Amino acid sequence: MQRIKPTLYLLLAALLFAPAAFAQKGKSKTKPAAAIELKLQLKPGKTYRMWMSTDQDITQDISGQKIVVKQMMGMGYRYEVQSVDAAGTATINMTYDSVVIRSVTPMGETEFNSANPDTGESAPGTEAYKAMLGAQFTMKLTKAGKVESITGVDELMAKIVNGMGTQEPAQKAAIEQSLKKMISNEAMAETIERSMNIYPATPVKVGDSWKQTMEVAIGMPMTVSTTYTLKNITNGVAELGVQSTVANNANAKPMEMMGMEMNYNLSGTQKGTMKVNVENGWVDTSSLKQNLFGTMSISGENIPDMLKNVPIAVQSTITVSSR
Repeated sequence: MQRIKPTLYLLLAALLFAPAAFAQKGKSKTKPAAAIELKLQLKPGKTYRMWMSTDQDITQDISGQKIVVKQMMGMGYRYEVQSVDAAGTATINMTYDSVVIRSVTPMGETEFNSANPDTGESAPGTEAYKAMLGAQFTMKLTKAGKVESITGVDELMAKIVNGMGTQEPAQKAAIEQSLKKMISNEAMAETIERSMNIYPATPVKVGDSWKQTMEVAIGMPMTVSTTYTLKNITNGVAELGVQSTVANNANAKPMEMMGMEMNYNLSGTQKGTMKVNVENGWVDTSSLKQNLFGTMSISGENIPDMLKNVPIAVQSTITVSSR
């Protein structure tokens, strides 16, 4: 069985995290009498910054033995709005500004902090995180949170692969092939839309709720059905309640990595709140707790039976703050 570095799992997860949401411009009233529109209203020439961190406890039961992985992945993003057209579609350069990774697994510990790069000097694989700093791509994002186009992802992947050091040619090719499935234009567009699919189709007022459904095909496939409720607007800050149910996405293809296929069958819940500065349309804070349960199976050459139906539980706390 081919051994996979835990840092590659972390890298894939880190790249697929995008800031949770934007919001919209509206009237700053404690209890608005009229309904307001929720949509993106980004300003040309403005730079928006955001920090997103995910703390996870992942428990797997392999032949009666519990394997626990604890990890924290923090990403700082910089959004530079180049232009906004008449329809409200923004052209944005998105840059990875900072990275913090901490993990504890049965195979060892990994730590990297871009504010203090020496923290990861002794841990194999941290070169990839250093390579992410300053990497960027360009996207066109509509006011409904949809990605019209995205460019520069190939350059991003090449920068990361080259920064991972001098692997053996076969190993480097396998890693590059795995990353291509996770860091394609389509994959990054799905990730961004996954986090921005929060807007109601019609104007809403305090107390109103609306639903959105997102099918996730990349990484851990799932179908997420979310109910958002506009709880209040106080001092220019809108608070949204978030309640989600998560179900398995049976239509998604298995995740391929290093010559193996990984299948997830997960379900669970997610809940929390988001606070949005309605004056500039940016998320001030967001806090979500996610609990997922199910199974993971790995298929491929020389995979032991004990890895073909592994119970797994994932508990995550996801926080976002503007910077």
